Amino acid sequence: VCAWLDGCPAAARALLRDPDDAAALAERAVAAGGSDDATRAAGLACLALGLCAQHVGDDVGSNGDWSREAVLAFVEKRIGLGAFARALDALREDAGAAPRRRRDAGSADDVLASDLAFAAWCGTAVAAARRVVVVGGLILE
Repeated sequence: VCAWLDGCPAAARALLRDPDDAAALAERAVAAGGSDDATRAAGLACLALGLCAQHVGDDVGSNGDWSREAVLAFVEKRIGLGAFARALDALREDAGAAPRRRRDAGSADDVLASDLAFAAWCGTAVAAARRVVVVGGLILE
């Protein structure tokens, strides 16, 4: 989903068209669980919302499409900026460690280690998602 959203405003609008989809991403982002998979899923959910904010644009469309500001307000209300930033940071660290995990294990046991190109892309996409939040006026600490 994240790769689909990157650089594609139509995909971002399509995902946000159904409010239940945005709500499901927010729920995944704040779901309890200390496993690596739960942390990775929370990071990917936050990345998807960050990419939506990056690509939907500033103006609300005539059909009620979300604006960048609306996505950011949704993130602030449903996830919290601190939790959003921590999830993105954890995903970036996880993606950066994927080559080492793959090398040390001798196999790929997770989505990032099994697709190192996707892991590298995640690092870049996380930086872009964080940047749009800062540019949008919400500072992540």
